[in-house]
Amino acid sequence: MYQESRRGFGGLVVVCVLVFIGLAVWWLESRFGANVALMVLGGALGVICFTAGALLISANTKAVLGNAAQFNHDLANTERYRQMSGREYARGEREAFSARAKLDLLDAKRIDAIAQQRAGLLVDVERQKMEQRQPRWEVDDTGAFSEWE
Repeated sequence: MYQESRRGFGGLVVVCVLVFIGLAVWWLESRFGANVALMVLGGALGVICFTAGALLISANTKAVLGNAAQFNHDLANTERYRQMSGREYARGEREAFSARAKLDLLDAKRIDAIAQQRAGLLVDVERQKMEQRQPRWEVDDTGAFSEWE
């Protein structure tokens, strides 16, 4: 119901404007002649066209500047997100480097422990070899020393 009343109101406005223009042209033509009425009507039509063009250009400029502002805003957001992802990438690299350093340290400690164990085993093996190679002396019943292996 509200929409119908608005549509009727818009039609009423158009009819009123046309009646006003008709009365203005009739009055001008009766007072000053047809040429003056035609010039005034042409001038009014020119002013209306110029005003409509200016309004269209203004709306177009507003849309273009709004789009440019939105583009700049989106570009700033993109750069901000790019910086955030770069920061996260750097953090990931740092964490990976730290983890790799810890693994290298653990490997070095493990290798050192294995080397220590092997060195200990080698010492034990060498000790056993030396003990096997060392002559054993024993005292016999006569009190003399004799070597045995």
